[in-house]
Amino acid sequence: MDRKLHQLSLAFASCFVLVLLFLVDLGLFTNSKKEVAYSPKPIIVLPENN
Repeated sequence: MDRKLHQLSLAFASCFVLVLLFLVDLGLFTNSKKEVAYSPKPIIVLPENN
């Protein structure tokens, strides 16, 4: 039972990390740095770099 609980917590942790990475990829937790990188307009990047 203890081993099964350990496997369950491991699976939950990996799922949580995957969801977290997905949310970060969407740009929810970063201050739109990745969004700017994907953006076709380079004008948005200029004020951030200066």
